[in-house]
Amino acid sequence: MAKLGGLLGGIGLFLLGMHLITDGLKTAAGGALRNILENGTRTPLRGILSGASITAVVQSSSAVTVAIIGFVNAGLMTLAQATGVIYGSNVGTPSLAMKALSLELGRIGEISRRMCGRALEERKQDTKAQETDRNALDNLVNAVGEFAVLMRQNGMPEALSKLLPIAMRVSRNYTESAELAENVSQAVSRLEAIKGGELAEEIDAFHTKLNELVNMSNALAQDFSYEAGRRVMAEVLEIYGTLKNHLLTAGGEGALSVRSLVDTLDLISNLRRMGEEVEEGARYLSDLNVQLENQ
Repeated sequence: MAKLGGLLGGIGLFLLGMHLITDGLKTAAGGALRNILENGTRTPLRGILSGASITAVVQSSSAVTVAIIGFVNAGLMTLAQATGVIYGSNVGTPSLAMKALSLELGRIGEISRRMCGRALEERKQDTKAQETDRNALDNLVNAVGEFAVLMRQNGMPEALSKLLPIAMRVSRNYTESAELAENVSQAVSRLEAIKGGELAEEIDAFHTKLNELVNMSNALAQDFSYEAGRRVMAEVLEIYGTLKNHLLTAGGEGALSVRSLVDTLDLISNLRRMGEEVEEGARYLSDLNVQLENQ
């Protein structure tokens, strides 16, 4: 009975403390505090980063969790924002931090593949959707960069420190593929398509093979295959080489105008590079995940 009374008394003191913290935060909260909390939890990765940083300073994840509960009760943070911070406060090892970074790279890859798939569509290009996705991707890439810098500054085991350049390479691959996809969408909106004949069929085959490559380049998928990606990439390059030669021949014979030839060559070159960046990003992200599993 005495233990039960002590338990209930402890719960009562905790709830009273939370009530006092909430009232104090409601009274003291100003625009500056709200802006700090908003900026620090704008994205899930920023929330994780903020939670890990604060915990490193105060050396207590429990204290951070209690404070976050107070912020939520005071209406200064949403539950979604609080989740990221609490998760970050419990990232107790650099290995877990690297795994969180890997998941964010997976999200960046998903946006990049969506943009590439959209660029390969034959119908009228949705350049507005491309721009929206590009902005979202850039924000995630910037957050990943900030996270990587903080991890390096806080000190990491040598084995994990060597993985950061791989993570940054993946980020660059997906950034490049997204930029190329956006450029392709803008070019397709202006370019007059080649209709009918063998050239049109070859261009369709090129698009189809690239679509296959993009769809299979999800490094976080259970059926992801490093070898299959390399095989399809080789097929893309083979089709590209044949198509390029046939376009040059058609231009030399006068079947295509100089302007149409140059624009189409630029387009298929950007598509090839886009495929290369997506495939390479998937390979390096897969390698990063394998090495993390072995830590």
